[in-house]
Amino acid sequence: ITPTDPEGQEDAASTTAPALQAGAKYYQLTHDYLVPSLRDWLTRKQKETRRGRAELLLADRAAVWNARPENRQLPSLWQWGQIRWLTAKKTWTPTQRTMMSRARRYHALRGLVVAIGLVVFGWGVNETHGRLQAHALRDRLRDANTADVPTIVNDMAFYRRWLNPLLHAAADEAVANKERRQQLHASLALLPVDASQATYLYIRLLDAEPQEIAVIRDALEPHKAALLDKLWAVVESLENGKESQRLRAAAALAQYDPNSKKWETAQAAVGDDLVKVPAVFLSNWMDALRPVRAKLFPQLAKIFGSTETDNDVERSLATDILAEYAADDAPKLAMLLMEANEKQFALLFPKFEARGEAGLAVLTGVLDTQLPAELPSADKQREDLAKRQANAAVALLRMGQAAKVWPLLKHRPDPRTRSYLIHRLSPLGANPTDLIQRLDIEPDITVRRALLLSLGEFSEQALTPDARKALLPKLQEMYRTETDAGLHAAVEWLLRTWKDWKQQPWLTATNAGWAQDERGRKQRFAGIQQRLAEGQARPPSWYVNGQGQTLVVVPGPVEFVMGSSSAEAGRSDDEIPHKRRIGWTFALASTAVTLEQYRTFDKDYALPAAYTRSGDLPVVGINWYKAARYCNWLSKEEGVAEDQWCYAIKGPEDATDVELKANCLSLSGYRLPIEAEMEFATRAGAVTSRYYGETEELLPKYARYFKNSQEQIWPVGSLKPNDFGLFDVQGNVWTWCQESYIAYPGGAEFHDSTQSRMLRGGSFDGHASDVRSAYRHNYVPTLRNLANGFRLARTLPLIPLTSLPLSPEGGRD
Repeated sequence: ITPTDPEGQEDAASTTAPALQAGAKYYQLTHDYLVPSLRDWLTRKQKETRRGRAELLLADRAAVWNARPENRQLPSLWQWGQIRWLTAKKTWTPTQRTMMSRARRYHALRGLVVAIGLVVFGWGVNETHGRLQAHALRDRLRDANTADVPTIVNDMAFYRRWLNPLLHAAADEAVANKERRQQLHASLALLPVDASQATYLYIRLLDAEPQEIAVIRDALEPHKAALLDKLWAVVESLENGKESQRLRAAAALAQYDPNSKKWETAQAAVGDDLVKVPAVFLSNWMDALRPVRAKLFPQLAKIFGSTETDNDVERSLATDILAEYAADDAPKLAMLLMEANEKQFALLFPKFEARGEAGLAVLTGVLDTQLPAELPSADKQREDLAKRQANAAVALLRMGQAAKVWPLLKHRPDPRTRSYLIHRLSPLGANPTDLIQRLDIEPDITVRRALLLSLGEFSEQALTPDARKALLPKLQEMYRTETDAGLHAAVEWLLRTWKDWKQQPWLTATNAGWAQDERGRKQRFAGIQQRLAEGQARPPSWYVNGQGQTLVVVPGPVEFVMGSSSAEAGRSDDEIPHKRRIGWTFALASTAVTLEQYRTFDKDYALPAAYTRSGDLPVVGINWYKAARYCNWLSKEEGVAEDQWCYAIKGPEDATDVELKANCLSLSGYRLPIEAEMEFATRAGAVTSRYYGETEELLPKYARYFKNSQEQIWPVGSLKPNDFGLFDVQGNVWTWCQESYIAYPGGAEFHDSTQSRMLRGGSFDGHASDVRSAYRHNYVPTLRNLANGFRLARTLPLIPLTSLPLSPEGGRD
């Protein structure tokens, strides 16, 4: 304590000395206890921050280094960095500055040495690694599949310095050893750094394996400008033996020059080449040519629609290609579907179905297409349209669009679409359950006939056991009760066709029961007469006579065009078309007279076993006179009055003195049909050359002729009936007709001469041109040909004969 009174200094001195000593004592005590605590407190506060810790580290390291100025006492590089960035340089003491400067130089020199070492080490490692990788990549290239080469080449970019010499050596080695695949791989790997490889790769492209094409083509794309002219020259070349090169060049041009107008002329040859490739490589070629698929479509479609029998493999490949190329184009798929055969349809339909409703308008549009009325019936356009419509209908049915389908099964004068549809529902994948369900509710009788004929194209196994069990009683009831002859015959054929049902005994027993039930037969016949009198018996009805023979009643009068048009395939000059009127109602047997039926009349009848192997074969080897004698015999057996018999027989059994009565067509006894009756009944309302249409394609389904007869006659009723319910009116055996030959259209409508008798229908050994509704054949009535049979006819006494107009010769129409 310093005294403030100057005058009292001595006194103060004397009094303050002890006090100072006491204060010093207390100060020392305070310093000893307080300062360390403060110092500890300040140190703790410094340690709470990064900067504080750096300052403490600086002070500590400076103190240590100052005590022993050696390099090992310098702060480490990490510590030096902490101090340098976290403390203010201006606060450093000289000692600290000196230490930090010394540490900077030390660590810089040390880092430089380490860096040089790392660089040297890294260079060594990189060189070793590069050499190892280069050898590894070369080895991978040698053993790789060609498709994997582009990936390997991409991996080579970093190692080119080491690889290029190895690749050149590998290429030379492959050439020396004639290792084509390894040479190709080496050349592909060198191309990015050696443009001269393009020459070899172009040559190799024209001789490459299919799986190599895409790889070589992609590799050469940077050089395409120099290759276009040479590639087009190969594609356009017509030189023999160049087809494989043409296809390979086209695969490259599909990527290099897809929009060239040259494709318009090249597509035919390229398309032909494409369908000749082995199927195992087809996907490679399809992928390669995909950029120009639209250009190739016309030629592929032409091959797809070809009907040449020796072109099945190419047509199959064309289908595979088109199905893939048009998978995203519903309208194109629809057009292909309508041109497809069974196998093609099966491949195309799933792809079309996957497109949903996108292509339905195309299908329905084809169903609504109408060709000009003046277009001849035999014109190919009508046949092609009918096929397309049938395929379109099946596709619509399978997609749940049945409303447009059922009307196509209605009988029309041109029945082609209907007939194709009947025969394509099963092979093109329709569900038979849909047909059975429609059969129960369909009001149109001709559609019901077609549904039954369509079902016969399915195997029994296509139906479930429960469905078969439910259907059989319905069919049996229809057979017994339906009055329509066409429907009755369709049921009969279906029951006979599905052999697993074993319904032939039931059919035989049912017919026998009708034959034995005289009262029932008379009632049925009276009912037919009543309906005819009331004008309600159209379409034709049927009845069974006392011999168990089914006869179809064709209501008259009718008028139709007899003969054939000049455009009809296979026509003869004597088929001049003309209008013909049949002014009476007549009945015609549904089948030719069978061997069993004839032997009831002639027990001594005998022929070689091939013609008598079963009782349901048509009787053959019968001349016209024998057939006439049978008719008179049957009239007697059936209780027809003798004055209604159609033939006057004077001589013994084998004599030829059998004469037609002048008014035979007005008599109700059994007789042979006249030409007009046979042609009208055969046509069954159709104006086409055959009652189902024009084409020979479907003929084996309806007639036995040389292509499907195996040179023998067949049991009656084994093939489909026509819409009048008549079996075998075309093919199997010729049918003797009543009258003699007369030229169309002039002269008497009916002519009787012993010089000839007409034959109709064709036979098992005849050509397709004979098996037509208008075809005429005549021979002497004494002929006993093993291809000739006969069919019963009779005039029903329902229209007074006086109401019928007379012909110019005085005979009745």
